[in-house]
Amino acid sequence: MNITYHSGGLTPGEYDALRLSVGWAAEHPEQSAATLEGSDVIIVARDVGEAVGMARIFSDGGANAYIEDVIVRPDHQKQGIARELVTRVLAHMRSTVKPGYRLKITNMSAEGLEGFYGSFGWESRPSPGHGHGMAMWYYGEGVKPRSNG
Repeated sequence: MNITYHSGGLTPGEYDALRLSVGWAAEHPEQSAATLEGSDVIIVARDVGEAVGMARIFSDGGANAYIEDVIVRPDHQKQGIARELVTRVLAHMRSTVKPGYRLKITNMSAEGLEGFYGSFGWESRPSPGHGHGMAMWYYGEGVKPRSNG
């Protein structure tokens, strides 16, 4: 195994292959392309050129950012790849915070990974002053609702 990390360069096909590898649904090809294009930062883990993991962040350019799609193929999990991906996207975002600014980075942890994200400083919700995180889905015509990401 020879893992290298790259900023960007993930294709929509690679993105969907990573999603499928962890049991998530693939997106419409145009939606996958738009998702990647709308990201502020994408870090890709590659093993001999093949995408085996990714993490991405998008932000409002001011006070809020959201980390999304921290994915590592099952055959490459438990090797520190996710930790390195998150470390790298957070370092990038930290470098963008201007003097006098603050930046809140949120996420919706997969069940059972709260401790992983907590090790970076995220706080579980609910917490004092904060309710549960919530999500809502809209479905285009012809798309069947699903229970997972």
